[in-house]
Amino acid sequence: MHKIQSYFYTILLFVALAFIPMLANAEDGVVPSEKLQGLWAAPDCNHWENLQYYSNHFIIDYDSDAFQIEPMHTLLTKREYRVISTNGKKKPIRILEDGVLQHVDIEDNANFSDPWDKLPIIRYHEYMHCLDIDLPEIISQLVELSPRLDSIYPHCQYTISNECIEHSFQSYLPENKTDLTLNEIKQVFYDIGIISQANNKVRLEIQELDEIAEIIFSIIDADNSNTINLIELKNTKTIWTHPQLTENHKKQLVNVLKEITIHFPAFNGL
Repeated sequence: MHKIQSYFYTILLFVALAFIPMLANAEDGVVPSEKLQGLWAAPDCNHWENLQYYSNHFIIDYDSDAFQIEPMHTLLTKREYRVISTNGKKKPIRILEDGVLQHVDIEDNANFSDPWDKLPIIRYHEYMHCLDIDLPEIISQLVELSPRLDSIYPHCQYTISNECIEHSFQSYLPENKTDLTLNEIKQVFYDIGIISQANNKVRLEIQELDEIAEIIFSIIDADNSNTINLIELKNTKTIWTHPQLTENHKKQLVNVLKEITIHFPAFNGL
């Protein structure tokens, strides 16, 4: 009987020791990726003045005066907080025990080996996590396209490789379909138009987006089947020098792509 009790208490001890690090992490305000993702509002979800949406690779920031979409990179993950980089700035960020997202402005000489309470903090920003609120149209559109951006961004940022083409193709491929139609190519350019509007407040006309989508579609659709398969997409090595693309089309394409090339320099090579 004493041996059974001894084994029982030994097992309890190991279980308790296993849970101690987990409890410490919870108290330290670690920001797991899946908890950071989503929509956050300040000061609260019902009376917000600023909205921020975090995807895997981007932050969408919106207030009454301006809105933009910026790439987000994780520079450092600590037990107490994470350091992310966006728009050229380093930002310590954490989620508190009550679910509040907190990020701070810091002095330039910040040492990120320091614990949170030792950081040279200039200003605090706090956001509430929101699940269901009415969003401005542009933010709703950006949130809707963010999964496609997240899927494409790691593979297409600097080079248009076969891997990039495959992920782009899959991101826009309708369910249970094997080919893209003109509608999907138009959606690609509508998404680019939304990003352009977010970054420089220039709304590209649907007619212009449709026109350039149609010419790009006709260039890629080598067999004139009115669909584009993955092989056709991979075989289109360059669009820029294609004889169907006139000088006027090139100007239109530059105008459409100039905002997205900030985030995807590879598209300069089209």
